[in-house]
Order: sequence, then C-alpha cells, then structure tokens
Amino acid sequence: MTFLIKIDLVIILEKIRNSLIVYTIGSFIYSIIEIVSRGFTHWTMVIAGGYVFIILYQISVLTEQSYYTTQIVIFTAIITAIELILGLVLNKLLKMNVWDYSNRPLNFLGQINLFNSLLWLLLSIPCVIVCKILRTLFKRA
Repeated sequence: MTFLIKIDLVIILEKIRNSLIVYTIGSFIYSIIEIVSRGFTHWTMVIAGGYVFIILYQISVLTEQSYYTTQIVIFTAIITAIELILGLVLNKLLKMNVWDYSNRPLNFLGQINLFNSLLWLLLSIPCVIVCKILRTLFKRA
C-alpha cells in the first residue's frame, strides 16, 4: 500500500513539474512576443500566456495522433476564444483597457478581429511543434 502511494506521489509531482515548465515557457514567450510587437506587455498577459499554453499543451496531448493542420486550427480557435473571454472580462467588465481592436476591420466587440486570429494561426504553428518537443521530453523524464 505504501509503495502505491509513493508511486502516485511521484506521478503527481511530475505532472506539477511539467505544468510549471509549460506555464513558464508560455508566460515568457508570450511576454516577449508582446514586448517586441507592442513595445510593452501587461501583467495580466504574462499570466494569460502561461495558462493558455498549458491549455494548448493539454490539447496537444489529447490530439497527439491528429494532423498538424488539425492541431493548428484547434489552437487558433482556442486562442481566439480565450482572447474574447479575457477581453470581455479585463477590458469590458473590469475596465482595465489592456487592448482595444475597435478601430480594426472585422472586429467583434473590439476584443477580437480577423487579422489577429490569422496571427494566432501563424503563432500556432511553432506552438504545435514546441508542444510535441515537450511531450517527447516529458515522456523521457
């Protein structure tokens, strides 16, 4: 019985470690992307980048046998949906004004727009690759 508890604890600790690694990578990379593209980032985007990458990683685990194109489309849809939800909460409800796409064509409530969704599509390509690399590394550990 004690042996099984130790094995379960090891598995739980590995999952926590892996999630922290994925979160840190997502937070860091998304912050860099925002700083390079906008000149700054907002603290909420640092947190969001980590959580979004955890979600994308978990989806990559579930869709491991799918085509890359399928994963890229799924990632794009999820990122766009999360951008809308966060925009509605942070910008509309909490009035934090982190971003506003009202002046861009084909926007929805000023929180998402077609151009940014296409950028998410492009960003999803390396995300799928990084997720595959991480899955491989985590399986070896």
